[in-house]
Amino acid sequence: MAEKPGEENEAYIFYWLIPILIIVILSIKFLPEFFSNRADKKVKCRADITVTEAKTDFVAKNAYKICMKK
Repeated sequence: MAEKPGEENEAYIFYWLIPILIIVILSIKFLPEFFSNRADKKVKCRADITVTEAKTDFVAKNAYKICMKK
């Protein structure tokens, strides 16, 4: 079976182009959502009952950290 000289190059393009396109598409979709959710999360956690009703600053700070990790 004689292969054309260009077939190997086409395979490399396919194997590298598809994963790169997938990474680009996923990053375009999820990165803005990740950063915008962080701002929304901060607002939500500041108003959370465990943070606002805490007796001390230490407890409020830890409740805020736990809320931000969710």
